Amino acid sequence: MVTSQVRPVRLVVVDPDPAVRDSIQAMAHTTRDLQIVAIATSGEELIRLLDHVTPDVVVLGTRLPGMSAFAATRELGQRSGGPAIILLATSPDEEEHGRAAGAVRVIPKDASRQALLAAIRAVVSPPL
Repeated sequence: MVTSQVRPVRLVVVDPDPAVRDSIQAMAHTTRDLQIVAIATSGEELIRLLDHVTPDVVVLGTRLPGMSAFAATRELGQRSGGPAIILLATSPDEEEHGRAAGAVRVIPKDASRQALLAAIRAVVSPPL
């Protein structure tokens, strides 16, 4: 009998708010198809981490100290084969800037766990 095991979606979570990071970690721990490979609190830390880990998806809060989430998104978009970026926006302006910067998905920061999980799965699933 041959069984195939699907590799979990590898996530990096970037947000300075511990409650946001903890919530996303809790969500990942309750699903078999997500694996958090790194956590960062700033755009600069994210860029450094990506020299050492290769996530499929980066979940990125927009209110970061130092390098903005939009600058980090643009920089990652210039990398060949880089991760899909999901921005967690706190306003309509941030949603617009996130899309312009190259985020694959922009969702409200206060979206439900189910909405975030659906967004993560959508950006790694091949189109039908």
